Amino acid sequence: MRLAVLCSHDLHRRNLYDSGLVAMLERRGHTVINLGANPPTFNRLRRSLRLMTMVDAEPRNPTYFHKSTLLRGRRRLQASVWRAVRRMGVDLEALALRIEARLPIPTHTLTHVRVARPDLLLWPTLIHMDSVENDTVKAARRLGVPVLGMPASWDNLTTKGSFLVRPDKILVWGHASKRHAIDLHGFPENAVTVTGPPHFYPYESGVTPPGKSIYVNGTSIHYWRDEDVMVDQMRAALPEFTVVHSQHPRRRGGYPSIDFVKRQLDDAFCLVAAFSTTVIEAALCGRPAALVGFGAGAQGEAMQALGQAATGLLDHAKYLHMAEVMQFPGARVAHSLAELCAIIRWMANGPSRPDSPELYRAAALRVADASPGIRERIVAAIEAAR
Repeated sequence: MRLAVLCSHDLHRRNLYDSGLVAMLERRGHTVINLGANPPTFNRLRRSLRLMTMVDAEPRNPTYFHKSTLLRGRRRLQASVWRAVRRMGVDLEALALRIEARLPIPTHTLTHVRVARPDLLLWPTLIHMDSVENDTVKAARRLGVPVLGMPASWDNLTTKGSFLVRPDKILVWGHASKRHAIDLHGFPENAVTVTGPPHFYPYESGVTPPGKSIYVNGTSIHYWRDEDVMVDQMRAALPEFTVVHSQHPRRRGGYPSIDFVKRQLDDAFCLVAAFSTTVIEAALCGRPAALVGFGAGAQGEAMQALGQAATGLLDHAKYLHMAEVMQFPGARVAHSLAELCAIIRWMANGPSRPDSPELYRAAALRVADASPGIRERIVAAIEAAR
């Protein structure tokens, strides 16, 4: 099979190539062609179309209501206009899809896909990068090439709006994402396959013995502005522990190796994070997580400016995808530094706790299927999607 891969972001290249997935496909005799991202087209218009789909979902999904508080300037004005249109009874999502369908496909993109002659287009995607992805996907569909989507993160189906161009089938992280694909995006059940993410293969080994440190995994500074200050305060308040802190890839200038977080977790007895994907990774290793629900964030400040109640980072607990991890038996929310330190000391006393690492992992497996054979499941799904 000739397999074209649309890699529009460094994260996709890391997840597919560094994980060994592409090498496995090539060992099975498939030809893998890296198409790369297109030059951006209709960028401003497509950003507006995506905003339409998010505004359309606001009444049904609290995530989009909270995300809207971060909008500023022209984007905030656009959202207000789309809300007024929605109140007139217009289906914004359907309108956005109709407009996208009318946008022309650049000739060079059609030629690029035609020359590649793929039997299948594999589309790892963050969903919102329309201006560099949609033309290639539309070209593949125009030429009769099946499209297999791979949402790159567990929250993409609940936080990025709708697909402006839909894949024929998608591969998802776990059964939670499968529900999101069916209930929120209207995919038929037989078009959604649970495989687990390719870069989670280090977590196939199961629960590991706890280490002795506290691992703090950072998030975007946009959401957690006083992260570094809080880590310094933790170190001062918990002198008996080693606190290891790694910043979000956006802050440190790139994505680390696939096993980086796993190695930090293996050396730790708990995770501290602000509603992050690493809560899933920690649970897969059998580690409890203390979720930081206090501190300065752009969203809390924006809501307060609008005269609405805000609790800083805790507002992110209202996001739809967080409903899954908030139910993990090892997850505890801290509303202050003192409470965070108390939770960490309790977590350090592992044998006295009634919960268990195996329960943490079992809960995480429903969100991210990291049972052995992730890459093999993805290869089988790719071969079946042709």
